[in-house]
Amino acid sequence: MRAILEEAQKTWYSPQVWFGPSPWDCGVELGVNGSSGTSDSFSVHSGAFIKRESRFSMIDFDTNYNFTKGNGKASQNNASVDLTNDWLIDEKSPWTLFAKTNLFYDKFATFDLQTNANLGVGYRFVHSPELELMGRVGTGAEREFGGDQNDWVPESLVGFEYSQRVTKTQRFCAKIEYFPEWHQVGEYRAVGDVGWEIELVQPSNLSLKLSASDRYDSTPEGVSPHLMNYSVLLLLKL
Repeated sequence: MRAILEEAQKTWYSPQVWFGPSPWDCGVELGVNGSSGTSDSFSVHSGAFIKRESRFSMIDFDTNYNFTKGNGKASQNNASVDLTNDWLIDEKSPWTLFAKTNLFYDKFATFDLQTNANLGVGYRFVHSPELELMGRVGTGAEREFGGDQNDWVPESLVGFEYSQRVTKTQRFCAKIEYFPEWHQVGEYRAVGDVGWEIELVQPSNLSLKLSASDRYDSTPEGVSPHLMNYSVLLLLKL
C-alpha cells in the first residue's frame, strides 16, 4: 500500500495520469534578466507547451509571454497562443489534414488583438525520433481587433517545421510560417522561431534553451515591422 501511495505522489502531475497513455511531451520555460546601477532594466520570458501524438492525430499547443522594462518604463509587453492539430490520414501515410489558430497580443501594436485560423494539408517528409521535417500548405483568414482594419482578411499559409537531435543531449528546432494575403500578394506576415535545447544531467528533466523568434508584418502602420526576441531559458519537462 505504501509503495502505491508513493508512486501516486510521484506521478499525479504527469499528463498520462489525466489524459491517458498516449505519448505526451509538455513543459514550462522561464528566463529572467535584469540590471541596476546607472540604469535599471528588467526582462522576462515565460512559456509553456503541450504536444501529443496518437494513432489519429498530433496536437501542438504553445504559449509565451515577453515583458521588458527599463528605467521605470515598459518597452515590451506581448503574448501569443498557438494551437495546431494534424489529423493522420493513415498510420503509414505521410499526409495529414490540419487546422491551426493563433492569438497574439502586443500592447505597443496598433491593434488590441490579432487572430488567424487556417485549414490545409501537411506532409511529413521525415518522421523519426532523431529527425522531423514537415511542411504545410493551407488557407484561412486573419483579423485585427481594435485597429484601423477590423475585417477578416483571406490569406494563404506555407510553413515548415524542422527538428533534429544533434547529439544524445542536444536538439535543434526551427519553424517558419508565411501568410500572404489573397487580394494583396505583396502584403504578408511571416513568423520564424529557432531553438537549441541542451539537456542537463541533474535533474534529468531540466534543459537549457537558447531561442530566437521574429514576427514580421509588411503593413506595420507606423511601428517597426519586426518583433524580435532572444532568450536564454531554463526548460522544465513535466
